[in-house]
This record gives sequence, structure tokens and C-alpha cells, in this order.
Amino acid sequence: MLRYATFHEGSEEAARILEAARMQGVFQPVLEALFEAQPMWASHARPNLAKAWETARAAGLNVARPARYPCRASTQYCVKTLRTEKP
Repeated sequence: MLRYATFHEGSEEAARILEAARMQGVFQPVLEALFEAQPMWASHARPNLAKAWETARAAGLNVARPARYPCRASTQYCVKTLRTEKP
């Protein structure tokens, strides 16, 4: 069991990335990639979430796919959209 502890700046977004990966069936590779790349994106003072998204994409997450799934009772975070694309 994995629980998200969203104590640091950017940690809620990281949890959303992982929930999107879970919904797409690529949770394990995305989790491992995010942990491995954590020194590059997860500074406590200024996390670089664009790098976290890119790491997740490289690990198999489809960042263009909307994730409009109903929330499960055990899921704290629901992803309305994976990423808002700028026009």
C-alpha cells in the first residue's frame, strides 16, 4: 500500500501524476522513474514539476490523455485533466 504524504510544495502535483499513472496502468514504471529522477525535479524550495511530468511521460504516461474517471473512495486525489495545454 502506498499513501501520499503531500507535505512539501509540489507534492500534490506529484501525487496527481502518480494517480494518472495508476489510472493508465503504468504506475510502477512512473513511480520508479520519479524516484530515480527526484534529485532533478524535487527541490523542497522550488520543485520543477515540468521535469516531473517529462520524467513520467518518458516512463510511459500519456500526458495528453484526459483522465476523467470517477474517484474511488480510497483515492485521495482525482485527476480532472492530466495537463492543461496552453494554446
